[in-house]
Amino acid sequence: MDAILLIVDRQRGFAPDSVPDTLGRRIDALAESGAFAHVLATQYANYPGSPVMRLTGWDKLMTDGEQALTGAAARAEFVVRKTGYSGVTAELLEYLRTLDGGRLPEAVFLAGADTECCVLATALGLFEQGIRPIVLARYCGSAGGDDCHAAGLCSLGRMIGKNNITDEPVCDAGDPARLLRQAEDTAVNNMPVTPPEQTVRLLAARGWHISFAESCTGGLAAAALVGVPDASAVFDASAVTYANAAKMRLLQVREETIAACGVVSEAVAG
Repeated sequence: MDAILLIVDRQRGFAPDSVPDTLGRRIDALAESGAFAHVLATQYANYPGSPVMRLTGWDKLMTDGEQALTGAAARAEFVVRKTGYSGVTAELLEYLRTLDGGRLPEAVFLAGADTECCVLATALGLFEQGIRPIVLARYCGSAGGDDCHAAGLCSLGRMIGKNNITDEPVCDAGDPARLLRQAEDTAVNNMPVTPPEQTVRLLAARGWHISFAESCTGGLAAAALVGVPDASAVFDASAVTYANAAKMRLLQVREETIAACGVVSEAVAG
């Protein structure tokens, strides 16, 4: 899979000339590292009467100068123009499909601003499309400062999973694939293990097999086990003998034992 980098809102209005653009320089170095086959960018445009202006009073990024992309974002192969927080638009999804024969990519790497706003919304938008968003934390930041950046990462961890956030540097073409494997492996390791899964793993590790002779459970024990991948390596057979006659015919339970001890008894079960 070709690695895809999406730079979120690297725009002049978010990085005025009067402020040292250290985040921008890190993003530019990331985009120019050769680690990504495709570099895309989002571009936010505010407008009179927009929800953000009407509901919050925020009136920045209204002019072409403020909206202009800078650095590596200005050289991106595809630009997603948006008027809201998320960069996951129909146009972006259509373009992503052109990169892999009509399929959406497995993952998209994210860098940019602001972590707690547009990066978060874009990551969640990708997540909800079934695309793994890998947030490159050291290449993200916030005009609100470090506290806002940290709050964004905290929220992202809850929403898309901490395994999809990394603070590691990306320097060469092998790094995206490695980070993707780490995200996948951590997700698998963090998944809860059910009792049937634990049973299959334990049996397989010891080279043991299991069969069931069920009565009142009606086959539920066998059904639980066969729902586990690779259960066939340890599960041999099951007999559901609900009626007394079936117990005697198939399992050789003696009629005298049933009469003396009752059908629900240790003697019959043994």
